[in-house]
Amino acid sequence: MLGQRGSSNVRRLTVMLVFSSLAATSVPAWAAGDEFDERRMQAQALYDQGVKLETSDPKAALGALRSSYEIHSNFRVLYNIARVCARLGDKDCATRSFEQYLKDGGAEIPTKRRKEVEAELKALTPRSKTTIMVTSSVRGAFVKIDGSVVGQTPLPAPVPVSAGKHKVVLVADGNVIEKTVHVAAGSSENVVLEAKKEETPAPAPAPVPAPAPAPTPEPATATAPEPAPAPPPEPAAAASPPPARPSDERGGVPVVPWIVAGALATATGVSAVLTASASSDYQALAGRYPVTRDELDAAHGKGRDLLLLTTVLGAVTVVSVGVAGYFTFFRGSAPPREKTVGLAVGPTGVTITGRLP
Repeated sequence: MLGQRGSSNVRRLTVMLVFSSLAATSVPAWAAGDEFDERRMQAQALYDQGVKLETSDPKAALGALRSSYEIHSNFRVLYNIARVCARLGDKDCATRSFEQYLKDGGAEIPTKRRKEVEAELKALTPRSKTTIMVTSSVRGAFVKIDGSVVGQTPLPAPVPVSAGKHKVVLVADGNVIEKTVHVAAGSSENVVLEAKKEETPAPAPAPVPAPAPAPTPEPATATAPEPAPAPPPEPAAAASPPPARPSDERGGVPVVPWIVAGALATATGVSAVLTASASSDYQALAGRYPVTRDELDAAHGKGRDLLLLTTVLGAVTVVSVGVAGYFTFFRGSAPPREKTVGLAVGPTGVTITGRLP
């Protein structure tokens, strides 16, 4: 009976450890490809192209960077746009892009990069006072001037431009509103762009329901409360003797195998937590734009190594539990042998005889 109970406990414990190991290692699979959606992948490709062409073909680089920003607006792209504009000698574009970069980036911009951009702004020559101020009641709409995105409504300040004719475009919820203005040198032009709104008919007033007649009160009749029935007496519970504990005729529980199994189980749990954390870091990095291939490869490799380590530790833990259970339930001490003791009294004294284990 004891051997059967021990074998059942070992099998039950082994099954529990297997399920725990599988649960710890069930981390989301690491996809080999990028996890960007289609638009973000397109924006990333345009960004990489623009960065590659910054030195050899600044005009083509500026076009690629602006297209990338229009597809997926990220403040990091504004930094590259400002650098290319400065290379092309367009100080108004460079200053405007640097200022928008500092505004949109906020606390996410490192201190060293922020000081670098502020120094670039001071080095730029003062802009002309020819500006265009774009206003609209629509919030979050993209504003373009001459094909270049200058920000989202509401714009924080007038946009510096050169004197002459300019095309102002507002893109809001798929609607495109355009307006061409002529700005004289040294003046400021205020452009108001509003999205067209569809008129909806006013809802008809709901009919007023007729008031319901008030219910007539019924005369109250006083009734005497009925006495509550007495609860039946509860039968006295028979005292049951405490269950007898089976005596353990085998030896004590081996401590060392269970300590090793516990340490391996703890290590498996810690490794599983680290694997899940690495998976979250990789997904967050994959969702960021722009991002480089080296950063994605490093995060992918870290998660893959942790997943392999968790799987190995889980398998070793299951084996160690099985070994500890074997020594606990099948390799106990042998049952004690019968002892025969005799007592003899003689003229010279008392003699004890017997067989001891």
